Amino acid sequence: MTHYETAERIAEHFSMHVETIRRKARNGEIPCHRFGREVRFVVAEVEAALRGAPVPRAETKGPP
Repeated sequence: MTHYETAERIAEHFSMHVETIRRKARNGEIPCHRFGREVRFVVAEVEAALRGAPVPRAETKGPP
């Protein structure tokens, strides 16, 4: 099961400002997943994107 984190938690994890995380997500520099109005991140995907590696995306599932 994939664990999704908030922008705040991702910023803390990577020692970055939360607005930097949000900007990179908006610009497509790091992957994010949208659940309605909520935006969440997977640590491994963000880490790979920041290293410049290809990012294997976790599947986002909608409501059943």
